[in-house]
Amino acid sequence: MKTFREIREGGQITKSKFYKDRDRKGHEGRLYAIGVKWTDVEKAIIQSLKANRGTKAHMSSFDGLSSNPKEVEVMGDMKALVSIADKIGKKGKVKVDKNPWESVEEGLKEVTIGDAGIRKDFPNVWATKDKKLYDKLRGMINDYGFTTNLKAYKKDPKKFIAMLKGGKIYR
Repeated sequence: MKTFREIREGGQITKSKFYKDRDRKGHEGRLYAIGVKWTDVEKAIIQSLKANRGTKAHMSSFDGLSSNPKEVEVMGDMKALVSIADKIGKKGKVKVDKNPWESVEEGLKEVTIGDAGIRKDFPNVWATKDKKLYDKLRGMINDYGFTTNLKAYKKDPKKFIAMLKGGKIYR
């Protein structure tokens, strides 16, 4: 039976204890190494984890043969990734960035227009004092966007209000 060192030296990246297939969620950043041996990346991960207690890092994917990949992706804490990049930077091309696999929706918040916004940006709609019209305007803004509706309103406020009352889409 082969020892861990023999597997690491002549084996496959998928056999490494620091390889987790496509595990990308919940990590601060990503390190992408091109032209660096996966065994060197693994050694740098071990050294980094020893030096920076409490941090995490692992190889999550590779491009090429599992015994000799051309590119290796490492996910983990930024502190650990920067340490790994310092250790392997001279051996190949290394790029560290924030985790692109995290959900984009975290930074997005659903926005709707309130009464103050209607009063400020759509004064003729506000002047109607019709709550149902306000709700139709909010729905239109949620469906088609604020700027699209604002442009249509500024182009011809009377037609815009008539469209809101009649329910026809105005472009």
